[in-house]
Amino acid sequence: MTTSSFFAGLRHRVPHPWSLFTVLLFLIVALVARDSIRAYEETLWATAYDKGGYYVYLPAWFIYQDLSFEFMDFNAFWFGKAEVSTAMGTVCSINRHSPGPAILLSPFFLLGHWEAGYWGVPQDGFSYTFLFWVATGCLIYVALGLLSLRAVLVRYYDDLPVAGALAILGLGTNLYFYTAYDFMMSHAYSFFLFGAALWWLVRWLEKPRWGTFLGLSVTAGLLAVTRLPNTLYFLLLAFWGVHNRGTLVERLRLFWQHKAQLAVGLVGFLLCFAPTIHYWYSQTGYIWLNSYAGFDQLFYWTKPMIAEVLIGYRTGWFIYSPLLLLGVAGFVSLYRQRSRYFPILLLYLSLHIYVASCWFWWWYAGSFGMRPFVDCSAVMAFPIAALFQGMRRGSIGSYVMTVVVALGIGLNF
Repeated sequence: MTTSSFFAGLRHRVPHPWSLFTVLLFLIVALVARDSIRAYEETLWATAYDKGGYYVYLPAWFIYQDLSFEFMDFNAFWFGKAEVSTAMGTVCSINRHSPGPAILLSPFFLLGHWEAGYWGVPQDGFSYTFLFWVATGCLIYVALGLLSLRAVLVRYYDDLPVAGALAILGLGTNLYFYTAYDFMMSHAYSFFLFGAALWWLVRWLEKPRWGTFLGLSVTAGLLAVTRLPNTLYFLLLAFWGVHNRGTLVERLRLFWQHKAQLAVGLVGFLLCFAPTIHYWYSQTGYIWLNSYAGFDQLFYWTKPMIAEVLIGYRTGWFIYSPLLLLGVAGFVSLYRQRSRYFPILLLYLSLHIYVASCWFWWWYAGSFGMRPFVDCSAVMAFPIAALFQGMRRGSIGSYVMTVVVALGIGLNF
């Protein structure tokens, strides 16, 4: 059997094999990285600062039944408390971080609890078995996010351009860091939910079924409860493919025709907030509050730090993930090939950049690169794939691009 016939047979048996191989490659590389550094063995590091704020819900729910989180003071240094006034006129400390990652990681935490009991390891929520399974859960969610994006992208682009776009996202940006190393931050889970929500949406637009919309609603609820600024993504979901007055009227008519689904979906969306509301009410007597109380200013809407956020040396998005500049160039190809998706993708990305750059702590700390852009990097897959789609296979440009992508991935590592 010749090589060409082998790959022809593979394409027949496995649709879009190159993009699937790319996701598997990411999974293998991330697994190797996870078990090389073994961050899950370093409890104080793995659950320090903001990571502890996201993680603390898990041991509180399943082991200590203590929403004051006092047990955390003896196990890790975390930076997530805020002083707020209660309905009783007193002051208490609350965790300002959202429970979305903890909700998603609950099955993996319970696996760690079971394994700890099996091996006789302390079932305290901080043994290596718990963090090992949590790290595994993060890796699985990111892989599912890439698979969701793949399922959407292959509707519009050929297999190889999709594979290139997924390789850049998975191995050429700091999504890789937040998967293999800082696995308790919220961004990897937001990336998964961005991809999954778009996949549910595209399926619903193709055939508006009840089950599909409920899946979209719950995913959107988890997306919001994972990181509240993610709600800006709802704009893209609502107007995906809308590019003129006619398509806008058509979309609004579609929503009206399925208003019963939207009403029930809203219930599913709000149910995702139940753990947060229960926590706030049990501690303060309020069902809604500002968990970032204590800060004098959160957003400086008239002073966006756009240049610093994008190309600043400190944590510039394009400085530390330069391959994403291919996405900027790819918007031209996107307009030529898929113009109906151009306006909403550009609008969403512009608004996301603006909002992120207005945050009072605009550099966001963390690793090299802008961590709030890990979430929205999912949308960059579309212009990147469009750029690759427009290249003639076997041309000099395609070979140069292959070298550029390989060097960019090396730089990211």
